[in-house]
Amino acid sequence: MQSMPQAKSTAQPCRNPPSPEEASRLADIYTLLAQLMRYPEDATGLSLQLETALELAEALDWRDEAEELRQWFQQCPDVCSALRPEYTRLFITARRRSTVPPYASVHLDDEALLEGRSTERIHDFYRSCGYGLAAASEPADHIALQLDFLAALARDGRIAEEEQFLGTFFRPWFTIFKEKCFQAAAHPVYRLTLTLIDFFTKEEQ
Repeated sequence: MQSMPQAKSTAQPCRNPPSPEEASRLADIYTLLAQLMRYPEDATGLSLQLETALELAEALDWRDEAEELRQWFQQCPDVCSALRPEYTRLFITARRRSTVPPYASVHLDDEALLEGRSTERIHDFYRSCGYGLAAASEPADHIALQLDFLAALARDGRIAEEEQFLGTFFRPWFTIFKEKCFQAAAHPVYRLTLTLIDFFTKEEQ
């Protein structure tokens, strides 16, 4: 089992620079959440990620969310096979009423298209901070890539850039995205993942 990053029980604005240990824990959390927002492929890795997410929920005293996920997890012999249809239904299929694409441009741009103006703005911010996309298979504004970027900023101690990205780029679209996912009856895995993302990104504003 992965070593669980410690979590605070209440969200408070980050006013003082975190210690290197705190920054490293937050980077690990961002990385975990990025992994959970990718298409499920590695059963062993996914099981470890879900166990860590459960530990985080328990540390935050989110009993209902933890119990809902634990019951599904314990009754599921093959987590990847069980979760792939849910990921596809929620994030990939073209049915507008039940699909919520995990890209900022779809939710922010007037055209509501993939790789819109918001995609390029986010990519430009990555580059302005000295980061690039290494053989990425998704546009720069995919939620997993944005969380990877936040993990890199946290790990490198770049708090000002992290807070700027959260306030300017991430939170404005994520709040819309999260609400749509809940309206589309997101699976317990994604309900908990999105709630964790909301908690840890809101906390850093």
